Amino acid sequence: MEASLLAIQDGVVWTRNYQRIVAKTNIVDVCRLCGEPRETLSHLLSSCKFLLGTVIKNRHDDCARAVYYAVAKKIGLLESEVRWWVKTGVHAVLENDE
Repeated sequence: MEASLLAIQDGVVWTRNYQRIVAKTNIVDVCRLCGEPRETLSHLLSSCKFLLGTVIKNRHDDCARAVYYAVAKKIGLLESEVRWWVKTGVHAVLENDE
């Protein structure tokens, strides 16, 4: 597990781009999921059209939910801690007494 995390941190992940550039294999460097050119770690984490509507959007929404609840708690709009990791909708508008 630790080795995998270090590999990701160092950008040494066995993507097609890594195989072609670093390992010097004769491989076509297109994403296996969406068919776009250059299957890099960055592409898979942020711009792969196949993952964009699901995995990437869910990760984005989870991060936004965590920030939302942290700010709401800090400025006094929430009285208790909210478990941001529980998939609940956020309130459209929160108001305090001021």
